[in-house]
Amino acid sequence: MNQAEGPFKLRALANGGTTLEQLRAAILKAPPEANIVLLESPDETLLFPPVCPNCGKPATSNLHMERVFLFYVYRGGDAKNETVPCISTLDVPFCNDCLEQQRTHQTEPSRWTPIKRIFSEAEGFAGLVVIAISCLFLAEVLKRFSLIPLLLACLPLSVGYFLIWPVWQKSKYMSLAKPTNIDLAFDFTPFLSLDFEPAWRAFQFRSQSYAEAFRQANIHQLWNPKSPEAKSASRKRKRALNKSNWIVGAIVLAIVLYMIWQEGIVKFLSAM
Repeated sequence: MNQAEGPFKLRALANGGTTLEQLRAAILKAPPEANIVLLESPDETLLFPPVCPNCGKPATSNLHMERVFLFYVYRGGDAKNETVPCISTLDVPFCNDCLEQQRTHQTEPSRWTPIKRIFSEAEGFAGLVVIAISCLFLAEVLKRFSLIPLLLACLPLSVGYFLIWPVWQKSKYMSLAKPTNIDLAFDFTPFLSLDFEPAWRAFQFRSQSYAEAFRQANIHQLWNPKSPEAKSASRKRKRALNKSNWIVGAIVLAIVLYMIWQEGIVKFLSAM
């Protein structure tokens, strides 16, 4: 995880290399001037101040915001570690002037983005090759139509599709427009809750006054990581982990005892 020197910004932790646990820890250590607010409410219960988070003028219309976080996930064992994208959406009120500026400054994804999405994983490239080979077969089959060769040609076509489709879904974040300086006045994370915790996420604001107004509007839904509820969830996670360790240990012990019985005691009794 790399947090650049300077003011704390959520976007600096969103582009890969950060685990969910590291993001949680960084947010909880953020200084007060970072204007971070933690809420455990579902999105539909959020309340917004009646002003624009960017300029402070009266808010008039909602801006549909999409935020991407790329989480690094350790798989453990022989499994390959991977980067998993998470897309969160929210409709936030802005004023008309800022909405117009946001539309002007926003850049659309490159026309090469679909190609980049397919080549973002090795499976995508493999699927493209399989489909290309299948198309060559289809071209020959269609010259002299025959049902069985046609079905055989469609088989690799379906294989290529099933190789590409998961890559296409996983790379959806690459097709989203990047945030502008206007809408970054209001930033947010996906839900960061662990087991036994209610769903909660972090919000960050450029304006301290807007952050305080947002906090007051949702004061009954603030998430306190030092609350009894949070401490209780932490204890439950530890108990669940200990239980899992005991179960794994018992299974390993049973296997070892069985091997000792088969290789040692049984052979000894047989030799008597």
